Amino acid sequence: MKTPWRKLEGSGKWTKEYAEKLLDDIQKRCDKEKDIPNIRILLLGSVRAGNSSFLNTVASIDIGRIAQITIAGGADDSVTFALKEYCPKDKLKNFQILDTMGVEDTNQGGLNLKDVLYLVKGHIPPNYKFNPATPIDEKAKNSGQSQRIERKFIALFL
Repeated sequence: MKTPWRKLEGSGKWTKEYAEKLLDDIQKRCDKEKDIPNIRILLLGSVRAGNSSFLNTVASIDIGRIAQITIAGGADDSVTFALKEYCPKDKLKNFQILDTMGVEDTNQGGLNLKDVLYLVKGHIPPNYKFNPATPIDEKAKNSGQSQRIERKFIALFL
């Protein structure tokens, strides 16, 4: 990128202090939102879009060292087969991030698009194993309809 997409405060340089200030600002903002105890972010995108890599990056920021909490990258097909839920414990403790199987342009692979609506509404439990050929069945979907607001998604990234 030839020009930054945002201006940095102060000296205009990315420093450890600036990163800590951003994390502190995020945490303060989250603490003010009493109605939403956890901001749930659903990562949904095509195969090789970087969703699982993003999840590993968030875990690394939260833990303060390089972390690999999920397999990421390198394959032509999705390497995520089940709904992976990550709940940070430290710097990003007010967030829950969920990683899904990648969306593919074929009926034989990737996330079944019929499952996406159930995901967004919070009706698919963590560790649910996706089946590209068959969407979630009605019995499994109905068992999740009593989920509270904490299971619904606040943000969706493609």
